[in-house]
Order: sequence, then C-alpha cells, then structure tokens
Amino acid sequence: MTAIKNYYEILGVARNASADLIKIAFRRMAMKLHPDVNKAIDAEAQFKLLNEAYQVLGDPVLREEYDEALQPEPVRGPRATPQTTTRVRPTAKSKQTTTFNQSHFNDFYT
Repeated sequence: MTAIKNYYEILGVARNASADLIKIAFRRMAMKLHPDVNKAIDAEAQFKLLNEAYQVLGDPVLREEYDEALQPEPVRGPRATPQTTTRVRPTAKSKQTTTFNQSHFNDFYT
C-alpha cells in the first residue's frame, strides 16, 4: 500500500484549517519555495509538491475525498468468544430449559 502524502503538513496547516487559511499558507510557502527565489537543488520539486497540495486542499470536493482517504482503517480486534445463552421454552406439560451454544455456528463466519 502506498503512503499518502500529508498535504496539510506540506502547507503547514491543521486538518481543520479553513479554505482562506489554506490559501494564505499556500501563498506564503509559494513565495519561499518558488524556483526563482529558492536556489536549492530540489526547489522545483518542492514547488511542484506545494502546488499539488494546494490543488487538492484548495478544492472542496477533492479535499473531502482526500480527508476520507486519510482516515485510518478500522482496527479489527480479536473475535468475540462464543456466548452460551439459556432459553426457556414453555410447553404444555412443563417448562423445559434448552441451551444454545453459538460456537456450533463458528464455521459459518470463517
């Protein structure tokens, strides 16, 4: 599985940042990372990554999809142990107790 880039970290904003705050952060970072200003060897790559982050977080629909993709998958814990349930069935002659053991059906769930 490929790790998803954290666009919020790239822009330096929190996940609950408003659209205006994201825009301001992008503009500030763009001034610092633009290849004409930043003379680092990887300045162009950094600037492209910054633009990619803003393209996603600046669009409300793409941002929502991105946020859903960032959600961790639910952790599946150990299977519950089978429970034994006692049920009483009234009959015409007397009350009869029966025991239902869920473990008899475990092979259905494997």
